[in-house]
Amino acid sequence: AAGRGTFSIPSLGVDLGLSSPQHAATANADMNGNGSFSLYVPASFVGLSVLFQAVEPGSVSNAAGTYIE
Repeated sequence: AAGRGTFSIPSLGVDLGLSSPQHAATANADMNGNGSFSLYVPASFVGLSVLFQAVEPGSVSNAAGTYIE
């Protein structure tokens, strides 16, 4: 099942805090480290909880969750 856990990405030298991650988007960050992306979310996703985590070579963000309304 998807959720919190550990998923290693040896090519980036990181371990994610997610058990079964899926690539959602790619974004470039500015010189302050701010980046953004947009996703299409199907209506069938309403009511689901999702987790996101950013990754770059050698570094990951904290996993953050949200509820789709």
